[in-house]
Amino acid sequence: MRWIEVVRGTVFDDTFIGDDRYNYFEGLAGNDTIDGGAGYDLVSYAYDATYVAGSSGVTVNLQIGKARDGFGDIDTLISITDVRGTNFADVLIGNAASNIFEALAGNDTINGGAGDFDEISYLFDAFYGGTSGVTVDLQTGIATDGFGDTDTLTGIESVKGTNAGDRITGNAEINFFEGLGGDDIFDGGENLDVVSFAKDSSNGAMAGVTVNLATGKATDGFGDTDTLTNIEYIRGSESADMFSGNSEENYFEGLAGDDILHGGAGNDFLYGNAGADQLRAGAGLDRLFIDELDTAIDGGAGSQDRVIVQQLASATAGVTVDMAASNVEIAYGNRNDDTFDGSGSAVALSLYGRGGQDSLIGGAADDRLFGDGNDTSSGDILNGGAGNDYLHGGTNGASRWAERDRFVFGDDWGNDRIFDFADNGGEKIDFSPVAGITQRSDLTFSDVTDASGSYALISYSDAGGWTGTIRVDGVTSAQLQDDDFIFT
Repeated sequence: MRWIEVVRGTVFDDTFIGDDRYNYFEGLAGNDTIDGGAGYDLVSYAYDATYVAGSSGVTVNLQIGKARDGFGDIDTLISITDVRGTNFADVLIGNAASNIFEALAGNDTINGGAGDFDEISYLFDAFYGGTSGVTVDLQTGIATDGFGDTDTLTGIESVKGTNAGDRITGNAEINFFEGLGGDDIFDGGENLDVVSFAKDSSNGAMAGVTVNLATGKATDGFGDTDTLTNIEYIRGSESADMFSGNSEENYFEGLAGDDILHGGAGNDFLYGNAGADQLRAGAGLDRLFIDELDTAIDGGAGSQDRVIVQQLASATAGVTVDMAASNVEIAYGNRNDDTFDGSGSAVALSLYGRGGQDSLIGGAADDRLFGDGNDTSSGDILNGGAGNDYLHGGTNGASRWAERDRFVFGDDWGNDRIFDFADNGGEKIDFSPVAGITQRSDLTFSDVTDASGSYALISYSDAGGWTGTIRVDGVTSAQLQDDDFIFT
């Protein structure tokens, strides 16, 4: 059999072996052997009573790989991560993996085991007869399910609620909450806690979400109003979302849709992800994760704000960022051809091209430009602008291309440094923007050895008395010949 993910057994002894997809198994009665194979796999005992009159809860221990089903038979479980119980009182114990437990009705006992991220899900309570929302307190380890029964929880970090109004309280761990529909109340407690709306659309929501952490209110994709306390991380929906932060360190993920992410006064992390997003930070040290479709980028009033180009699978082009207009001081590119233009900036910039053929342009202050390696035949373009700049083209030799970076100097450069000039005829020092430099003899060359090393020093003075210097590490002045330069 191929492309089969769901298997329901018999009342006899069955043997199931899964594949690398997410498999769903129902062994029913009998001493069954169930091997999930690679990936995450679920064993369900929810239909034991429906098909063959199972009359008791189940005990499942994924740590030892054994389960007693609703008939008293013993199942052997191999490579199983997720368990769905019965409408009776179940005991469910996890292993070292990240487990998902669906206990359904009954006074259940759930122990997440040694895993770092175990989830209790009440999503299917209504499908099996539950009529209300749930109340879950991970601090006390007590929950009231959608049937009104009481569950005992240990080692649980993640909670998925119902489409009714849920109340979910976290503990000292990093917690992950999904409220779905209903007027939900979340209190993350200590540590970094996440509320996710990512599954709203797959559960019937028709709209994006609006979240304001300063007021502690959110409108979910169903139009219901959620209350948020001690929540620092918001994961959005597949539609257009709007998030506003508070004075704490916030983390916003937009997912799909044209999202608007507003950080507050804290040190925020804004992830636009897919869609034409707007990322606007506040007064802290912020990080804006962008792609080529984003329409607005603003680092806000803080210093040392940075943009990081996301390496999305769908990305086909690089980004262009006006550093001054975007109020950011640090930029990191990615595998495509990025342009970071700091020509209008008066503060010190740090620009990292990373992969691709990048253009890095400094401003009036002392900038640091790093082309890093790339896999193109042309190399990066580094222009420090004014100020005393540090230029590092990067090593392209790891690919089939030798270093081919271009270091550009205008008529206002300061005392700059080229860290890694390759004397190979491919890399160029470009003086074409300087009207007074038309040939090598317009420059003054000297060799210097000091405590920092040996290097060639290029100097130029114009008629007005302005002088600029360029330190070129690793070469002598005699090695810098005409083919290493571009003139007017």
